[in-house]
Amino acid sequence: MPEIRPIKDVRNTTEIYEKSLAKLELYQKLNEAEGQIKNGEELLDGEQVFRDLNKKHGRK
Repeated sequence: MPEIRPIKDVRNTTEIYEKSLAKLELYQKLNEAEGQIKNGEELLDGEQVFRDLNKKHGRK
């Protein structure tokens, strides 16, 4: 017999899935960055990157 779940449980499952997906994306980006460091690629200055982003997308 199928198990009937409340909608709240389904919503929580979606939230858990989205959080897991976000973590996976973060780990993939970190892995890519580590590879770039190992290959000796030029690194970006974090402060400059955030300044540029703030100029482009800053709150007004």
